Amino acid sequence: MVHRPLPMSLLTTTLQRVRMVRNPLRRQAGRWDLTSLINAADPQASRAERHLWLVRWLDWLRSPPTRRIDNSSPQDWTLQRLRLFLNMIDTQPVQRAKLVGLLQRFLSETDAAGLWVDLGFSPRTSFLTELGERLRLSWLPRTPDTNNLGELFLLLFPDATSAEWLSHIDEDMLARVSALCSEAGAGPARHGLLDGLALNAHHVHLMAHSPDLRHRLSQEPTALKPFEQLPQVLVQLRQAFDANNELGAQQATNYLRAVLDECRRAEEHVNAHLDANGISVNVIFLMDQLRERTE
Repeated sequence: MVHRPLPMSLLTTTLQRVRMVRNPLRRQAGRWDLTSLINAADPQASRAERHLWLVRWLDWLRSPPTRRIDNSSPQDWTLQRLRLFLNMIDTQPVQRAKLVGLLQRFLSETDAAGLWVDLGFSPRTSFLTELGERLRLSWLPRTPDTNNLGELFLLLFPDATSAEWLSHIDEDMLARVSALCSEAGAGPARHGLLDGLALNAHHVHLMAHSPDLRHRLSQEPTALKPFEQLPQVLVQLRQAFDANNELGAQQATNYLRAVLDECRRAEEHVNAHLDANGISVNVIFLMDQLRERTE
């Protein structure tokens, strides 16, 4: 099976969905030039130092030029800097090898599932508990010394504006970035996506069977059937990918879409029940989480 890069829409959707917080670790990108950044890439550095290098590299990409001679937008100069970066490392094989080594350690040592299953979602079923956790994350600084990609994502992309320039990367640059990641071995990130999908299915299954939702979904015996099928479908999808069975993966993906459609139709019964019997804050909170995880 041909390994294709992860859809860019997944990353941009994540950026658009999450309300980012201010990052106290941010430095003025003007202190860093491209040559210094490339020379500072060290695959043997500590985990925190490697992650800080990625933060500073993305800061450099997003930072405005010292002098603007036209009406270029932030996404224009960001893409220009990305092209400049790719051109420079193509001419420096030693530095490219160091960068590939850094990316290899990053991809193999971070838990990518946290990005797809935790970021932008609430792992908690209580509104007040989740509110307290979000206040804590807003007030206390984050650390780069973590293997959770969901936590690190907030340092790498501190606001939703990154979705704009990411969505405008042309096919040529995307292919060059994908080639760089392939050299570093992008397999762990792909497995992390599959793990994230499986964990999301598990969360949906548990929420649908919670006392607050189970009796409100429907009185029909088959109302919970699509939620029970979700984990099984993800097992089939994972098996197809592991076996490099492209046809099987496509069939499992289509089956997954159909099951998710059935889940969304079942969720409509909860809204009807609330209209008829009154509002519950916890039920509304659970329904929002269930709806987001099945979209």
